[in-house]
Amino acid sequence: MSPKRAPEPSDVSSSGWLAAGTGLAGVLLGAAAVMLGHGDRLGAREPTAVSPVVIPMPAVPAAPSLPDAVAATIGTVVSLRTPSSVGAGVIVDAEGWVVTNMHVVADVVGAAGISRGSEHEAPIVRARFLDGRELAATVVVADRDEDLAVLRLSGDPGERFAAARLGVSTRLRVGESVFAIGNPHGLSHTVSSGIVSARDRPGPGSGGVPLIQLDASINLGNSGGPLFTSDGALVGLVTGREREGQGIAYALPVDHVRGFLHAITQQGGRRAGAVGL
Repeated sequence: MSPKRAPEPSDVSSSGWLAAGTGLAGVLLGAAAVMLGHGDRLGAREPTAVSPVVIPMPAVPAAPSLPDAVAATIGTVVSLRTPSSVGAGVIVDAEGWVVTNMHVVADVVGAAGISRGSEHEAPIVRARFLDGRELAATVVVADRDEDLAVLRLSGDPGERFAAARLGVSTRLRVGESVFAIGNPHGLSHTVSSGIVSARDRPGPGSGGVPLIQLDASINLGNSGGPLFTSDGALVGLVTGREREGQGIAYALPVDHVRGFLHAITQQGGRRAGAVGL
């Protein structure tokens, strides 16, 4: 009995694919012909004139650059020096009222009030302007609990000073750009910038007031200096930093500072918990 031969490989599969491919090619060519013919027929029509519609867009004012914002605000900042400390302050009234941290001027504040020293040598604070001019400043009110103090510049009679524009600290957003101007290590009118890292942080020496956390470079001597937004609004007073770690500093919100100033005005220079003349 002769052995069975293996079946020859079938050509159905290959011929089937070939046929399908040929058929598909024919369909595509046919479709192309139809489309080209359709395009020719469309092209034969007269073009329709279309008038462009122009929608006017309102102009968006450009945000001020950091150098512009610094130039507009740095004249409102004074570097402060006492017999044993350095810090900064910001002018908040054209008559020469300066706000700073109480701990910046603590050595000139007595236990029961503002220490007056001797009759001929009252302890004063020296305030230095950007142009190098120096004026004496006297502490009018100091509040240990809230770490705030108000000073008065002794300028010429009738002299008017550039004052900061108070913003609204509750409108600050996390991630918003801010910059500080201070007197770190006695380096007058030093600028550092960063962002708002967080809001409503608890902090030491703030009287329980929630603080603004920022990541700008803050050093000894920045205390009492202003914190501005990128458009030049005063939103806080730099009050301290974490001793361990970097890029963690705090500022007292300007909304609280505004309330402090209002209370002083209403109470004739005095308020509960404060000492002053």
